[in-house]
Amino acid sequence: MIVITGGGTGGHLAIARALAQELHKRKIPAIYIGSLYGQDQMWFGQRLESNELDSSSTGKSGELFQECYFLNTSGVVNKKGFKKLASIYAQLRAVWGVRKIFAKHGVQAVISVGGFSAGPASLAAIMLKKPLFIHEQNAIQGRLNSLLAPFAKAVFNSFHPPFPPYPIKQEALQRRRIRTKFQSIIFIGGSQGAKAINDLALQVAPKLLARGIHIIHQCGERDLDRVRQVYMELDSSLLDARESVSLASSSVQYPSTTPRLTLFGFDKDLIKHLAKADICIARAGASSIWENVALSLPTIYIPYPYAANNHQYHNASYFTRQGLGLMITEQELHKLEANPKESLESTLDLAKFFALLSQLESNLTEISTALSQVITTNGAESITTDIMQALARK
Repeated sequence: MIVITGGGTGGHLAIARALAQELHKRKIPAIYIGSLYGQDQMWFGQRLESNELDSSSTGKSGELFQECYFLNTSGVVNKKGFKKLASIYAQLRAVWGVRKIFAKHGVQAVISVGGFSAGPASLAAIMLKKPLFIHEQNAIQGRLNSLLAPFAKAVFNSFHPPFPPYPIKQEALQRRRIRTKFQSIIFIGGSQGAKAINDLALQVAPKLLARGIHIIHQCGERDLDRVRQVYMELDSSLLDARESVSLASSSVQYPSTTPRLTLFGFDKDLIKHLAKADICIARAGASSIWENVALSLPTIYIPYPYAANNHQYHNASYFTRQGLGLMITEQELHKLEANPKESLESTLDLAKFFALLSQLESNLTEISTALSQVITTNGAESITTDIMQALARK
């Protein structure tokens, strides 16, 4: 039995899913250990209505896992004072519960994909001398992974030697195409959306639409009403019955004729939207970056400025240094009003953005072709092979 642990955010959970799919394909049984908080249950379990947060809860996850456990743990890094101590205590307390889970399932090894959800199972693996394997998504190692790495049997990081391939959906490789003409653009801000990217999309939309560019915009459920209203005020025909798509978060359907705007809050099948785009404007989470690389989709990255250790900036830099995309920080994208002492408001520097967009468009085919040569296989397969070979040598 293999444990896959970690999550909290979509980037970590996408890796957990990719590895679980590969284990399932090989008929290797696995269980999942995550947290009651974050997005873990949304991906792998049921929404559990329970006030008993002092005990672990379980839920089924279809065919991928034999069992899923969601523990009462939360993040530690961004907390202070008593809240930090309480989170550390919850993590350590959960370790003892995980020991029982290991015994129940006869666990052989643990694969951690990082995030606060990975703490208890990873620590239990070390305590019980079970082989621990770590997948680090980002160019800069996360706090938990940096602490656990010395005890791990192997650490897989696609940004560093020996550069193992990144686990991505096979569909991304299957839908890869070389972009030769700029006809559509997608704005995405992660599963929760990003107000900075939403605001940018709304301000540049008139000029893009005037050029006949099809806009695809994933804005996040929380900002969907506001974004939709602004588009309606811009042009009410953008979202009429003929040209709009369903606004349901998980059932976006394209109309038979090409729309001028495709707007949605969130869709688990984001690849179908990315595949239709010629240029992407996005954050720089690791899974998003590598998925775009697999699709050969040229991207302008706007890293989330508050990511731990500024890891999104370093993720994007890895590719932009090689000429495989462009990047602009939020600080560079904004310009202060004439008298910043009187107002802290800022406006977007649209001229700077359109200059970048023009630069990317001018080199569209060259960049798209170069991206197609970066990743050619699904990393979940090679990582799983390495793990199983290591266990066989045990």
